[in-house]
Amino acid sequence: MNNKAFFKKVAKDIVDDELSASFCGTQKKCIVVGNRVFLVIDIEGMKHSQETFLEKRQEYIQKVNQLSEKVNTPKILENGIFGNLYIEMQERAPGEYVGVFVENEIIKLISEDNSNMSFDTMSNYTKLQLGQVLFEKNARIQKTIKFAENVEFEKMLKNIKQIYSAGFAIDLTGQNVLYDTKTGFHFIDLDEIPKNSNFQDRDVLFCALAIFSAFGKYTSSMSPENGKIIAKNNAALIRSVFGAAKFLNISKKDFEALKKFAENFCMGLKLNNFDQDQK
Repeated sequence: MNNKAFFKKVAKDIVDDELSASFCGTQKKCIVVGNRVFLVIDIEGMKHSQETFLEKRQEYIQKVNQLSEKVNTPKILENGIFGNLYIEMQERAPGEYVGVFVENEIIKLISEDNSNMSFDTMSNYTKLQLGQVLFEKNARIQKTIKFAENVEFEKMLKNIKQIYSAGFAIDLTGQNVLYDTKTGFHFIDLDEIPKNSNFQDRDVLFCALAIFSAFGKYTSSMSPENGKIIAKNNAALIRSVFGAAKFLNISKKDFEALKKFAENFCMGLKLNNFDQDQK
């Protein structure tokens, strides 16, 4: 079945509410079907007309697909409007998510019925349960990434710089970065940014460091021993990022500020075991 026929078939199932979402946001949801990802947006009540929305989205798709020829971001293959739903079919990026940012997605690790559950309301026992599951998941992914060559971290930084240069940014509030042992880091669900945005090399390094903040999040729900293991692993990954950043033009002042920023994700471990050419 070709892309167009497959898209129409799955879109019908989505409209008929026969497929459950893999991930949900405030305005959109994603449904994974095989090696394709379907983005679904409810456009009812939007201030723009459907025609205007579709026109703007086509411009976005064109830019993303051009960028996908240069960086690891999935192509958008088909799209259309079905009643009040905008549906888009994308390639599925390979690999595993680099950490879990969203609270609801973390809670799903121990409970599918999480509609009334939050970190504020769950018991200390449940937090410890969650912390153990989260530790095992994060430690495994960290260990996988630790085997990445320096060239993969350098490619990640160069990809981020290309993404900024193309007029996009990476949404660091969701699960939008994946790592694959064969193809490296992948970036999904890119956000458009204003044309006059003045992004610099320090912003590239900031973005790369912030990606690994997901591992340092929610360590308070882990046992002290497990939290220290996650922090130590994260320090090793972040040192690799700094080590690959030598081609970036960053002042000594900004470099030191970024180092202190990154130490927040390592439970205060000092990141001084690497060399960096500072301008």
